[in-house]
Amino acid sequence: MKVVSRQTWQAAAIFSGLAAILWWQPLFGKQALFYDVLYRLFYPNSEFLRRCLRAGRFPFWNPDLYCGVPFMANLQSALFYPPTYLYAFLSYPSALALSAWLHTVLAAFFMYLAARELEASHEAALLGGIIFGFNANFVMRYSYPSHMQSYVWLPLVFFFLLRARRGVPWALPAAAAATALQVFAGHPQFALYSAVALALHATLQPNRPKAFRLLSALGALSFCLAAVQLVPSLYLAAQSARNTGADPRWALSYSIAPRDFLLMLLIPQWRGFFQPGGGDPHLIGFYFGPFALLAAALAFRSDRRLWTPYAAIALSGVLLSWGRHFPLYQLFYEHVPPFNWFRFPAQALYLVCFGVSILAALGAEHLAPRLRPAVCLLCALDLLIFARGCLVTVNPAVYEEKTPIADFFSGRPWGRIFLTPLTRNTWEMSGKSETDAWLRFKDALAPNLGMVYGLPMADGDEQMHYARYDAVLDQLDQDPLSPWMDLLGIRYVLTFRDLPRKKFRPLGGSTAKVFENPAAFPPVYLAIGADFIPEHKALANIRRQGAPPAGHILVHDPALARTTEGPDPTARAEIISQDPGRMIVRVRSARPSWLVSTQAWDAGWRSAVNGLRAPVRRVNLVQSAVEVPTGISLVEFDYLPPGFLWALALSSLAWLWTLWRIWTGFSLAQILTLAAH
Repeated sequence: MKVVSRQTWQAAAIFSGLAAILWWQPLFGKQALFYDVLYRLFYPNSEFLRRCLRAGRFPFWNPDLYCGVPFMANLQSALFYPPTYLYAFLSYPSALALSAWLHTVLAAFFMYLAARELEASHEAALLGGIIFGFNANFVMRYSYPSHMQSYVWLPLVFFFLLRARRGVPWALPAAAAATALQVFAGHPQFALYSAVALALHATLQPNRPKAFRLLSALGALSFCLAAVQLVPSLYLAAQSARNTGADPRWALSYSIAPRDFLLMLLIPQWRGFFQPGGGDPHLIGFYFGPFALLAAALAFRSDRRLWTPYAAIALSGVLLSWGRHFPLYQLFYEHVPPFNWFRFPAQALYLVCFGVSILAALGAEHLAPRLRPAVCLLCALDLLIFARGCLVTVNPAVYEEKTPIADFFSGRPWGRIFLTPLTRNTWEMSGKSETDAWLRFKDALAPNLGMVYGLPMADGDEQMHYARYDAVLDQLDQDPLSPWMDLLGIRYVLTFRDLPRKKFRPLGGSTAKVFENPAAFPPVYLAIGADFIPEHKALANIRRQGAPPAGHILVHDPALARTTEGPDPTARAEIISQDPGRMIVRVRSARPSWLVSTQAWDAGWRSAVNGLRAPVRRVNLVQSAVEVPTGISLVEFDYLPPGFLWALALSSLAWLWTLWRIWTGFSLAQILTLAAH
């Protein structure tokens, strides 16, 4: 037992050291990991999270994109994934580097445990861990932290599931906990492919009924554990732009042509990344190296029942990664519901990474024992040399420095900011240096970067937003004089061109020109009249007739329509306090009115008028309103995702039971000898 424990610690130390070599520069040097998606999407999310937590507010709601959108319900926010909070308490470059190191170690170590459970030797399991944790497809995922976080958990699920099949009572709850962590990690496509791998593995087991019973129990318990995230996320997904019947060309982007796949698989790439077909190398590229492939090929000398499940998993990943070049993939997209929420078939390389790593560990058993350490060393050197050439780093100032646009808006009246399509679609900026160029890009507030400074944007770069809001943005993109410019409260417009002076007033600006729209609606206002317009006619009505008359809103339920004799000159609405997902407003009105918020409507919005609950209605197609009585009222808005409380209760009970079963199932000493047989 002591020997096994020593080997397990030795494996962890080896993987930690190799990962430190790989990530040395961002961990200990004066450079920060960089990629444009990392900069445009994940960095703003992390800064928003940091700001909310420091203010003592859990970020259920993000008011800084699309006039408001759920934040927690977006899986990529990963708010229930513990390592996410590295970003809340460390600088972004430091947290990113530490997270990359941690997940590299976890990926390799979990694969080591899975290979040991398949009775591979210590050296063979080390080889499997090196391949899974240091292959190029995984390493390049540093630019998509939710991908890297989600990738690591499948080997641990397999490890516990294999133990559960051998009758270990605590192993199934442990497998469910690992599965829930993969869901929490933030990229659901990896969880879907994990389900494919588990189903294939169960199908090819001798005792298939038992394997599927365990798999069903795993699925049910995993759902309960992850319900606190899944229930709000599924609700948001059903309303989002991802659920609107996207063009199959969008879904099949980043498909790998079979010829390109073979070229990347078989051609040595020690001098840098070779990508024959074009596209984002951080999504479509991979490299295992000759030593990994030779070891994997040796697995076919083993008993067929041992290698068949893992070869099937790898083959399924190959075929799915071909996307549009594989005829069945489009059938999956059209007839299997989860597939139509995802794109980038190349993500299925995840299954290839898993299958090849297991096969290599099995194949290494056919090498002479004295050769195995040498093969591990050669494979590690090969992958590390290649991986170091894939990393992109910049001066940390790109993340840390404040740009002039933040100071420009800090002393100005509240108002949402909108980037014209030309500005929004300009991804590259010029500058005196690379650092200067990206700071100028940041200064233009390209999509999502307003979140870094807490600036409310009317648009963004995130698929998980309301589909109905897309139609509004389409009108706004086509015409800067659209009535939606006023209705959405867009006071400031950033552009590289001039705007009509009859509506917009130039304010100057730094990188981009800033124009002011004086007619923009305030964040909250009172309306006396409510005109009924069916929802499907609202866009056309506003395009044709303009914004509703002063003091009026559009309602989509005829029971809510209300006529009025004239405006109320005494009406006032004043925001007393405001945080993400919470707002308190003092209202004064001489007659019953509607208090309208230009924040986007969601079924999770709740309100209380003078302490009494009141429904929040959807008005003006995308906005929120609540009825207030005559006189002075205090109105509180609060956001909680639909179904969150019962999902939280279910997940809490499931986690308490799971942790109790694991704790009572084995001692701390046994945790340190998990690879024992």
